[in-house]
Amino acid sequence: MVYWCFKNKSAPATITYPNQVLIYNYENQTWAYFDDTITTFGYFEQNTGLTWADYLIQWQEWTSPWNSGSNNQGSAR
Repeated sequence: MVYWCFKNKSAPATITYPNQVLIYNYENQTWAYFDDTITTFGYFEQNTGLTWADYLIQWQEWTSPWNSGSNNQGSAR
C-alpha cells in the first residue's frame, strides 16, 4: 500500500494540516480517500542510547544482567 496525505483544495483556509489521505492498494489495484489529519507516516526512534564511554563504573560493579534491556536504545522499560 502507498499513502499520501494532503490538504484538499476545497478545505477552508483556516485548516493548516492535511485533511485527507489518498491510498493505493497494490494487491487489488484500488484507490481510496479517507478524511484524516495525518501529518506523517512511519516510526520515530529517538537516538539516545548509551555508549560504553557513558558508563563510569568498573566491570566488577556492573549489576544489571546483560539481557535486561534497561539501558538499550529504544527500550520500553
